[in-house]
Amino acid sequence: MKIGLLLPSLALSKSGRNQIFAPGKLYLSLAFELAKLGNQVFAYTASPIYEIISEGEFGDLNLEELNFVSIEDQFKGYSDGRVASVSLGYEYELDLTRRAYLHGEKVNLDVMHSYSYFAAHYFADFAKFPTLFTVHDPVFPKNTIENYKYRQFIGHYYNFLSKRQEELYQKEYGFSKTTVIFNSIAIPSEIQNFDRKGIFFAGRMIKEKGFKDALMASTVTRSVLNYATSD
Repeated sequence: MKIGLLLPSLALSKSGRNQIFAPGKLYLSLAFELAKLGNQVFAYTASPIYEIISEGEFGDLNLEELNFVSIEDQFKGYSDGRVASVSLGYEYELDLTRRAYLHGEKVNLDVMHSYSYFAAHYFADFAKFPTLFTVHDPVFPKNTIENYKYRQFIGHYYNFLSKRQEELYQKEYGFSKTTVIFNSIAIPSEIQNFDRKGIFFAGRMIKEKGFKDALMASTVTRSVLNYATSD
């Protein structure tokens, strides 16, 4: 199969190399595993990936350098460049997504996989090949723009990370074209004895990852909290 992998994020460019961006490693891992299975993989992401995967379309170097300012920042007196920063991200995503779909049509892709970024929804309906959207977020509240946007694309194909997440999205939006591919890790063939006891936490120390819950559980149960984190 000819498979396109779309991840139009500045975090994968050289300007974002100091950021923690887990999807980057997942992106490359997926690309390599799909290639091992005999698929032809096309990358649609930031330009440094070209050194690893040479087929596809890559981010605009001018945008990746982040050397742009916004007139709106100047008019509103924003010295931190907040408007330019957001605008660059949107422009980068839209530009790369547009070129990805044009290239996909040219090489006759069988399927495009879009990782979370939303612009692809607006191009997918015009493509000759299907797009699979992987969803990582919880269901958004009804009064949010994020909730509204998903309601515009009920007929698209979605992949979820758990059965519970799939059920919640189906109930909220009425999605019917769904599947589940679980988040997982490779289990080593031999597992060494681990003599630590207590509660174990792995992930970034942020609210969304549940670190406070792990800390509270450790306190309530008077158990040692063992953790592995990048923060």
